[in-house]
Amino acid sequence: MCDNSPPNKKEEIINVQMSVIGDFSDCTNSSKFEYYNNPQIYKIQPRYGPKDGNSRVQVWGRDFKNRNLKCAFGSKSVNAIFKNDTYLECYSAQSEVVNLGMPFSVSQNDQQFTHNPHKYYYYNWP
Repeated sequence: MCDNSPPNKKEEIINVQMSVIGDFSDCTNSSKFEYYNNPQIYKIQPRYGPKDGNSRVQVWGRDFKNRNLKCAFGSKSVNAIFKNDTYLECYSAQSEVVNLGMPFSVSQNDQQFTHNPHKYYYYNWP
């Protein structure tokens, strides 16, 4: 496989080809691969909600893309609503864990998630 990593870390789509013999003379097809910046979370609001979930959470950050966005509350991920590249919304998942900060993160492919130190807290609803 040929490594066409962008040298300046800019976002772009490249063609990727695979060769069995190594000189790429056997390549007839290529696939698209997209490089993009990892999203960053600056702030979430509110940082708490009832354990039953379904509370709207606003997320501010950067480099959000309008594709397959997810918010994760601990190990549970939910669909996110893209508003623009610096703002999105999601609705909290249910949790049995209360009064303990759950890691909050965002993903653009449901595989790699942000590593920001944001926590979301659940509480018992009376």
